[in-house]
Amino acid sequence: QIFGGGFPQLEGIADFGQTAKRYHLYSFWKEIMKCEPMTIVGASLGAAVAIDFALEFPKAAKNIILIDGQALIDGSGPGQNLPNPLAKLGIKVLGSKPLRLMANKMAYFNKNEYATEDAMNIGRLHTLQKGWDEAALNYMKSGGYYLSNRLGEIKLPTLILWGRQDAILDPSKYAEKFRDLIENSKLVWIEDSGHVPHLEKPRKTSKAIVDFIKVCPECNGRKLQECFNCEGEGFYVSYGKRVECKACRRSGRIICRTCFDSDPLDLNRVREIVNESIKKDDARIAAQVEKWTNPNE
Repeated sequence: QIFGGGFPQLEGIADFGQTAKRYHLYSFWKEIMKCEPMTIVGASLGAAVAIDFALEFPKAAKNIILIDGQALIDGSGPGQNLPNPLAKLGIKVLGSKPLRLMANKMAYFNKNEYATEDAMNIGRLHTLQKGWDEAALNYMKSGGYYLSNRLGEIKLPTLILWGRQDAILDPSKYAEKFRDLIENSKLVWIEDSGHVPHLEKPRKTSKAIVDFIKVCPECNGRKLQECFNCEGEGFYVSYGKRVECKACRRSGRIICRTCFDSDPLDLNRVREIVNESIKKDDARIAAQVEKWTNPNE
């Protein structure tokens, strides 16, 4: 649940803008995840929350999954410039049954099976919670997210899932643009699905996610393995002399041969991946050592 979306505790909180959402997620990462890098999944507007967080706290994320993401349309909509009384009226309309029924029908491809009144009532439940309208108004007036020009900054592995028949965010207009703008990304289409493939096609969606985050058994996701030449030491002894290992350049680590999927003849790319992976590996080890030496921090 996005901070300010209705279900979390809202009393005594005045700010529900993008910065507050970012630090709410940061607190979760620090207190619950114990600062371990995590996979961030964002659906629809949640994609903007996920991207914003990953850009601001890159050490907190190891990859990103975007489901029919809304991050190419900047701002929080026309309501941000309306006087408060009119903006409040707009918020009430957002939570109304007629609008929710319309959005419910637009969200699904198989409307007869999924766009039911029960689905509408569940999708509307958060709007009936105490404080939701004020939190929604605060977010609207904050201006929302401006990320369309920052997608190229994303360097993390990113999975883009999109319902082929999305009637809310046109796939032909947005899905491939996400893929083109995010360098290290993969676009997977979910067929016969609208804006919410995780609800309409949960098995296909979950399989795509599991396939994406599946960890290599050889390197445990590090993209590195122990150097065969020096057995991970970074050097070896030859004729009684200590010799620096040139195969791993003294690091004791080489590219993982099990999960490496680029051109093995592109040596510049291989070295680039190795250097990036070693930096991440060293940072991970340093963070773990810091935890052990300062367990109360």
